[in-house]
Amino acid sequence: MAYPSAIHRIMKWWLLVQRFSGRTLNVGSGGRMQKSRPLLVCLLVLAVASQAHADMIVAQSPNLTCEGAFSNLVPGEPFHQQMADDFSLSRVTTLESISWYGRYDALISLSSPVGFSVRIFADAGGRPEVVPIAVFDVKIGAQNTGLTFGGIPWFSYSTPLGLTLEPGSYWVSVVEFDPRTSGSGFSQWLWGHSSTLGSCATSIFNVQAYRISDDTAWDTSSALDHAFTLTGTGDPEIERLLTVGKSGTGNGNVISSPAGINCGADCSESFVDGTAVTLATTSGEFSSFAGWFGACTGKGPCIVIMDAAKAVSAGFALVRLLTVGKSGEGKGTVISSPVGINCGTDCSENFVDGTAVTLTAISGESSTFAGWLGACTGEGPCVVTMDAAKAVNADFAFNPGLDRQLLTVGKSGNGRGTVISNPAGINCGSDCSESFVEGTAVTLTAVSGGSSTFAGWFGACTGKGPCVVIMDAAKIVTARFARALGPPVPSAPTSLTATAISQQQVLLTWHDNSTNEDTFRIEMRRGNQDFREVATVGANVTRLVISNLRSDTRYSFRIRARNTFGFSSYSNGIIVRTPR
Repeated sequence: MAYPSAIHRIMKWWLLVQRFSGRTLNVGSGGRMQKSRPLLVCLLVLAVASQAHADMIVAQSPNLTCEGAFSNLVPGEPFHQQMADDFSLSRVTTLESISWYGRYDALISLSSPVGFSVRIFADAGGRPEVVPIAVFDVKIGAQNTGLTFGGIPWFSYSTPLGLTLEPGSYWVSVVEFDPRTSGSGFSQWLWGHSSTLGSCATSIFNVQAYRISDDTAWDTSSALDHAFTLTGTGDPEIERLLTVGKSGTGNGNVISSPAGINCGADCSESFVDGTAVTLATTSGEFSSFAGWFGACTGKGPCIVIMDAAKAVSAGFALVRLLTVGKSGEGKGTVISSPVGINCGTDCSENFVDGTAVTLTAISGESSTFAGWLGACTGEGPCVVTMDAAKAVNADFAFNPGLDRQLLTVGKSGNGRGTVISNPAGINCGSDCSESFVEGTAVTLTAVSGGSSTFAGWFGACTGKGPCVVIMDAAKIVTARFARALGPPVPSAPTSLTATAISQQQVLLTWHDNSTNEDTFRIEMRRGNQDFREVATVGANVTRLVISNLRSDTRYSFRIRARNTFGFSSYSNGIIVRTPR
């Protein structure tokens, strides 16, 4: 790691005093530092007295295990073959200085400072932006490092920057543009790299980023880091305090990621503003995690965003172990409420202290439940109060007379319906088979669906009466459902009469012979024309006045009833003439 030289520190103080003395450093394209000899003398004193120190942002010393420098310029074409290396900042940082390493391709001696352009670029998706965000054009003298390659010395250079950047990814490029070294026939300056590769590639294409002119986009390839050191001072990070508490009758531990809280004993920690802190719990002996309170709730993962001071409490409950065993030659299962035991296979569970746990025994095939032992006795309900660790045993007896036989129900026909069983087990609908204890009398009931009728049993039952199946073997029953016939169409009205009550009106009356009509439809014709419908009246109406007729004109009338299933036949016809 290369640290800033004494001259480096002098130049930093030079920049600082320049600001207070009214002189400025021009940062940007073509920027230059102003010279001031009296001020430099003063700065030498200040540099000796000052012990100011900046943090290293990146420090990459040169690698001399092989030919490691890469051309920065094509002779005679300044600013060509520019190269850049990346760095990143995690917080607002003032770049105070940069130092870098280089050499020439021949042994030369320069008696005066050499011109360099230090350029800082924003990142553009893994490569530098085309245009830099800051340019520092400086003339500085080289410091011989005492390191050589092929007899040619390595030089180090440094310059102050004084550039404040936001957190993010950036690139730095150093270009030597001294006319004494960049013209045709002159020695070429090379910016050294710090990477150690399996082979010593010298092509300019094996660099972090490169381009051939100021106005072209950068290209990238396999990474060879360049030899340079950036120093800077970051803004102090804002920290937020996270405090963890624990509650409840149980015990446990809470840890954080990032590390810092191990509560246990260390139950508070300050984290950088904005950090997402994940808290996880580990329950202690005879304890269970009961949930989060405060900045987190529920029992799920607890992730706290530290945008302010936060407090979280983890609840731990004292638990008691309930163990269920089974005995006897029969088969069966024991389940618990609250859930936790399904024994079967899961025969123990921790329950919160004081919980009332109800155990239910379910007999298996050819088995009967014979009773409880332990914390419960007898054959009745088993309710265990978990004020201590408890054990309960369920005894199942083998009963060969309890073999089970399968009853299967089918449905046929063009109608709809459901078949249900007593004892319960079949609801066909969807559940159309069930095993019943051998010898059980199973009653099947057919329930017709809409617009359907039950048409009868087939198989183990026949006819339309009750179906009782004795399960002395596997049985099959089919229920047939037929689409129901609709009610009849209405009966035809009779005794239709027509009386002219004016030159334009005729009174019609008739007898209603049906009980299921929806409407009556009245038809009329004038003279020898065709009949047409002229009026509709509701059910149970038996008279109607027809208006807007012509005087001295013969009219014929007829009527019929209608419901959703169709029309009745017509009533008798009637003829009437309106007066002159």
